[in-house]
Amino acid sequence: MLRLVDKQQDRTSRRACDLMQRRGKNVAAVALANQMARTVFALFSQGERYTIAATAEPM
Repeated sequence: MLRLVDKQQDRTSRRACDLMQRRGKNVAAVALANQMARTVFALFSQGERYTIAATAEPM
C-alpha cells in the first residue's frame, strides 16, 4: 500500500504520503493499519457493511 500512495489522490493515500514524508515509512504503516483497524471495528460493532460510496470523495 505505501509503495503506491504517491500515485493515488484519495484522502487516505494523501494522508499516508504526508505522514510517510514527515515521520517515515514504519510510522506511516502503523498509522494506516490503526486507521483501518478502527474502521473495521466500528463497522463490526455497529453491524454495518462497508460501502465505498460512503467514504469516497467527489471528483
